[in-house]
Amino acid sequence: MARTPVLTSPAAVRLVRFASRALPILLAAVPLLYLIWFARTFYVDVPFWDQWELVPKLDKLAAGTLGVQDLWFQHNEHRPLFPVVLMLVLARLSGWNIAWEIAANVIFGLGIFIVFARALETAPGGSPRWLLPFFAALIFSPAQWENWLWGWQISVLMGVCSALLGLYLTATLARDRWRFVGALGCGVWSTFSFAAGLVYWPVGLSAILAGTRDGRVRRAAAWALVAALTIAAYFHGYVQPAQPSLLSSFSSWDRFRTLLVYTASYLGAPVAAYSEPAAAVVGAAGALAFGLLVAGLWRSKPVPAVLFPMLVALQAVGIASLSALGRAWVGSGQALAPRYMTVTAPFWCALAAMAVLLVRTRPSAVGRRARMAVVTVTLLAVLASSARTEYVGRPYAAARSGYLRIARLGLIIGRSETLLAWLYPDPRIVRQRRAILRMLHLSVFRDSSDSSIRPGVI
Repeated sequence: MARTPVLTSPAAVRLVRFASRALPILLAAVPLLYLIWFARTFYVDVPFWDQWELVPKLDKLAAGTLGVQDLWFQHNEHRPLFPVVLMLVLARLSGWNIAWEIAANVIFGLGIFIVFARALETAPGGSPRWLLPFFAALIFSPAQWENWLWGWQISVLMGVCSALLGLYLTATLARDRWRFVGALGCGVWSTFSFAAGLVYWPVGLSAILAGTRDGRVRRAAAWALVAALTIAAYFHGYVQPAQPSLLSSFSSWDRFRTLLVYTASYLGAPVAAYSEPAAAVVGAAGALAFGLLVAGLWRSKPVPAVLFPMLVALQAVGIASLSALGRAWVGSGQALAPRYMTVTAPFWCALAAMAVLLVRTRPSAVGRRARMAVVTVTLLAVLASSARTEYVGRPYAAARSGYLRIARLGLIIGRSETLLAWLYPDPRIVRQRRAILRMLHLSVFRDSSDSSIRPGVI
């Protein structure tokens, strides 16, 4: 009687299938665990810069006088309604322990990853789960250290997470009519989290117009109406920040060239922020690749698994262009700021998904392995360059952590104007709001905080 080969036995087959599903997830968990260690190691429990704007609101919250106008405010070009509400809730629950905000940042980062992972499950021919570690390496990259270590940056991570969730719902509208309502809600959520959410509305509208004809006109009209109301509310009472006009980037060739370099660098920063020229070249190559991938995938009717990364990449390009219009006057090097990488890291995840799906959907299988090998090598090169970005950026995160630990001691003792200025440009304001924190027993003055510093230490 012939024996069933071990490698083809039912138990072995089940084991191989389990391993093929579990291994990508386990590998994807490594960057997340490293990020948790990174955030735990380098965060400092002290209000920094923009976070001091939360103190008057905490005072009003404690007094029961917090009103809608205190939440409906403009911060630079943003209206961070939902992030501020969340920060106030976390501060009330924790005595304003910054660790809670850091945890929220990581949770929103995990939300971004889950949206991408869920979108992969809709891929034709089965989910390419081996992309999960690639997604995790970029989404959880400590190169974005400003957002991971600074509680106020909940606004960025919340804005990106809500926008990507909305784009996923928009790409899968045919499955459930309530997804349309959810997509509209995500648009409002994203817009009033981070200014980049304004780009969500035209990108989502393009998805509706490119979707199925059934109900397309009705949905497009409803989308345009909600978008118009949301944008009108956003700009009601809006004060233009003190900066050159958006049209000034077109006033000369040098300024226009800076605009283009800024846009390309903004896109390329998650991969090559260690060098401005490298980031610009990589970003331009990514934009070119996006155009070629769209052209290749558009030949067949885009399914949700294809439409979603298209929308994500399109939104990233739109945000990069809009940011360049508002920031290029500072200089193209500003595009490499770590806090922006959270916005464009999904761009590279989207390109990876599009490239894999293009290889899969080609009508001919001839040369498919070779094409997939090229895609794999390219993605590994992107990962290697991204790792270098993280390696170069880590000392900056460590340095920030070091001086904030010293500034925290200065805040507790309250004698050094220099140390108070490390936390906010105006030490006078820090002193005023420090008194509020002491009265409310918040932050470094909460009962559970380690604020027992001996006089004379600083």
